[in-house]
Amino acid sequence: MFIPDVVQGNQIDLTKAYDNVNWDFLLNILTAMELPQVFIGWIRVCISTPSYSVAFNGELIGHFQGKKGIRQGDPMSSHLFVLIMDILAKSLDKGTLTNLFQLHPKCLVLMFTHLSFADDVLVFFDGSDSSLEGILCILDEFKQGSSLGINRHKTSLLLDEANFERTSELAARFGIDHGSQPLLDKIFYRFTSWTARHLSFAGRLQLLKSVIYSSINLWASVFILPNKCLLKLEQMCNAFLWKGAPNSSRGAKIAWDIVCSEKCCGGLGLRRLTTWNTVLGLKLIWLLFSAGGSLWVSWMRYNVLGQRNFWTLNSTTSDSWIWRRLCKLREVARPFVVCDVGSGVTAKFWHDNWTGHGPLIDLVGPLGPQTVGLPIDAVVTDALRNRSWWIESSRSRSPIINQLRNLLPVAEGLIDWKTWLALHPQNHIVPWYKAVWFKNHVPKHAFICWVVAWNRLHTRDRLRSWGLSIPTVCLLCNSHDESRAHLFFECPFCGAVWRFFTGRANLFPPAQLMYCLIWLLNPSRDKNTTLIIRLAFQASVYAIWRERNLCLHTGVARVFDSVLKDIQLTIRARLDPISRITELHPSAPSVLRTWFSLFQS
Repeated sequence: MFIPDVVQGNQIDLTKAYDNVNWDFLLNILTAMELPQVFIGWIRVCISTPSYSVAFNGELIGHFQGKKGIRQGDPMSSHLFVLIMDILAKSLDKGTLTNLFQLHPKCLVLMFTHLSFADDVLVFFDGSDSSLEGILCILDEFKQGSSLGINRHKTSLLLDEANFERTSELAARFGIDHGSQPLLDKIFYRFTSWTARHLSFAGRLQLLKSVIYSSINLWASVFILPNKCLLKLEQMCNAFLWKGAPNSSRGAKIAWDIVCSEKCCGGLGLRRLTTWNTVLGLKLIWLLFSAGGSLWVSWMRYNVLGQRNFWTLNSTTSDSWIWRRLCKLREVARPFVVCDVGSGVTAKFWHDNWTGHGPLIDLVGPLGPQTVGLPIDAVVTDALRNRSWWIESSRSRSPIINQLRNLLPVAEGLIDWKTWLALHPQNHIVPWYKAVWFKNHVPKHAFICWVVAWNRLHTRDRLRSWGLSIPTVCLLCNSHDESRAHLFFECPFCGAVWRFFTGRANLFPPAQLMYCLIWLLNPSRDKNTTLIIRLAFQASVYAIWRERNLCLHTGVARVFDSVLKDIQLTIRARLDPISRITELHPSAPSVLRTWFSLFQS
């Protein structure tokens, strides 16, 4: 919840909510609602008849009846719990009327006392000692009836950031925590809690996409995050991807800008957080105009916007930081917000983009309202006369009026607000991306091939170019200098691995690596052979690079047959689940049959 100027509230968590519900309290609520006694009897039976056992050393021991609580997972339990929490809501509302606590100054008119999320409650008050004491009294009274007390270890006091010492003093006095929202600490803890050293690059990438970016997206959809925070988050993500630790500052093989581009543009499909933060900020602006049922929108319209025009109002230093950021995004948001007014009562004639051409004030200039005789704050209905535009009857030859005639749509049949989508422009599309990110690829193999395509592996020729005094000879053949072109696949050892698969399939790929990637887009007319050759290429690249590193760090060089066997086992394991899927379609030839007939006979 975003509240400008000052934030003064109490975040409350109830202890073991479902397990501690007092049955008599719940049944009294149902009776007060004047529900039929038969129905109340059914509820009584449902909540009071469960019995429980204790698991000890893996075995269930004992059998006893419960005395309180409602069952977890029961579809009815959530509805019963809502009835109980409604009593707390009414108690908080009553507390403001009886002056037990004072509301937040900007919540008075709306009588906005709290927000409830299941057993988590956020109470808004004026930040005074007496109000906090009154809120705790209401919670204690609620506990006496319902048996639901607050968990003081998870209850936080949130005040204006300028009152840090006062917040700590109040929190200590009443035995609750000083609340904060440490996004960076939470993300850092997630990184360090994973056994990242044992994850492949592809595994780390998946964690970034599914866990880290989801958490950041949740925060950024509610708050516009500071640029310094976003920069630090991207630094941690970059370090985790390449080094497995969020606090490493070196070792990235490919620039973060490339990593965060589309896969078709040579990236990994991650988003730049700064760009995404702007998009989510634009969404908040869009909500101001479209989400009439939103509590946040209602609050903002009443306390911040009022009757003023969002596109022209001036922000002040007393406004909240988030509101000032939203005001700075107005010029970015304007092209995406398209309005057509329906009744024409609320849309601003000059400032809203209701024609699809942009705000009219930007097109005709600041003299437009004075020239045509329509006030700067006019709405669309002010410009209508008998279902046509007022300038239709004008005989003026003013170029501004002629320009408006061309810009204004037909007066009838205007469209409603349209949803906009901020598109991130694509860079140059690389021709090889489908050869790397094809369907059914092995993620860790594809990742290494992606690095190879960008020529970012730390081969010896690149290390020498950085000024390191190291040998240049290839570790696998001991006869030529090591480079990307040599490893893939000019080296006699590496070339023999790749030629084993292409020879069995009677295929003749180009010798140069980048041309070979283009060739892999369509290496064969047979679909199964195409998939196998693509898998074999990536598995060969992965195995060759792993074998090279094994020779470098251990001095142990395996024979050709051992390396080839590992590649065959890897491909065979990948094809097995694919073959099981195709078995559901008898008309499709088995990919395993193709594999055994050509590559493992």
